[in-house]
Amino acid sequence: MIEAPDAVRTRPVATTVLLVDDDPGVRFALTEVLADRGYRVITAGCGAQALTLLDGVDVVVTDLSMPGMDGLELVSQICARRPGLPVILLTAHGSENLVRIASSRGACGCLSKPFDIDEIARVIEQAQARRAV
Repeated sequence: MIEAPDAVRTRPVATTVLLVDDDPGVRFALTEVLADRGYRVITAGCGAQALTLLDGVDVVVTDLSMPGMDGLELVSQICARRPGLPVILLTAHGSENLVRIASSRGACGCLSKPFDIDEIARVIEQAQARRAV
């Protein structure tokens, strides 16, 4: 028996996360964990590459310390090109001052490494919820 088209179930569209980090091991590990949680993950090894991959992205997660364009500059560039696109900054050296600077440049969150994977998933979900409002 063939079901009518209106009876076909549609799956919810996965959130697409652009993950930017110059460390291939970090990219691999975070991609695996986020994909296991149902996210579609696109990766970039540097800020310049990330700027070419913004179409269709729902959330950007970027490292702070990268050669060339650092995470703060990437946040500024993304906000100029795609206002409202949530950007979450990851850093090994977090401070209140850094959080203020990142926020002033447009970041919606800042997580210190090492972080719990539940924490990054929660921050991504919160960023998506704020964007939807």
